[in-house]
Amino acid sequence: MLKDSIDVKNKWKFDAYLGQDWWLYYSHYKTALDELVILIEGNLPVNTVALPTLFLIRHGMELGLKANIIRMEKVSNARPILTFQGKNSHSIEAHYDIFIAHLTEIRKLISLEKIDSDKINDYIKKIEPLKVILHNLDKGSYNFRYPINSHGVNNFGLNEKVNIAEMKNN
Repeated sequence: MLKDSIDVKNKWKFDAYLGQDWWLYYSHYKTALDELVILIEGNLPVNTVALPTLFLIRHGMELGLKANIIRMEKVSNARPILTFQGKNSHSIEAHYDIFIAHLTEIRKLISLEKIDSDKINDYIKKIEPLKVILHNLDKGSYNFRYPINSHGVNNFGLNEKVNIAEMKNN
């Protein structure tokens, strides 16, 4: 049932601290996504929350990449560095490339044990397909938020679909 308002007796539960760091932002988006998945696995029809769910996946990946890049920039001299404005400020593809550049530079600077190197390789193999899917669906963090692009054209066709479980499991 749709709630029009929050019961005043429960209002205290909604006091939220907003000052957070990158990892907490990422964690909050991931938690929200996990809760939506639980509801969808229950009885909530996926099409009632599909676009916000896709946005949470996409924005969560963007936040995770940015958080990692910021941490790696302290060790790596790779370029380019992360920027928060301009045409690539929300590009998953651009952030992924920066992430890989810093990771490559750090691997040159720091001797990693084989097991650590294998874990990094497995991580990259896991997130790259998701990066490709998200880049193809929503290059500029616009398509999951609005039904049309800046030219007034629909972002998606009426019969276009994606399996959110395949994305969430990556």
